[in-house]
Amino acid sequence: MLEVHSVYATVRRPRDENDLGQVTVGYYTLADDVLTMTDSKGAPVRDLNSGEKFLHKMQPGDDARAIANRLTTKIYWMLRGETGPAGFNRPLNLFQRPFSQLEFKCVLFSALQPSPTRLRI
Repeated sequence: MLEVHSVYATVRRPRDENDLGQVTVGYYTLADDVLTMTDSKGAPVRDLNSGEKFLHKMQPGDDARAIANRLTTKIYWMLRGETGPAGFNRPLNLFQRPFSQLEFKCVLFSALQPSPTRLRI
């Protein structure tokens, strides 16, 4: 039986010092220079649409943990029904610090104004 390795992939970075972010765990096996993404018991993970296994043919110099990390992130987003962290169903954090209403209006107003042009006399 193949040894099942685990890897932790960051799926959301911390927003500030009070937020820890979010990680997910993935599992993989290595056999005959092929990395196979699995569940914790070693059963291969399959793509929900195509039914294909998540495999990677290892090349000299490849880092198995880095590849498994990338594939874990891909599986995470597949299981959520999204294409990646830039999905439309996530909350937006537009400002790092709270804006006053006046500051927001000034920023919006200046963004809507046409750029100044030079006058020729």
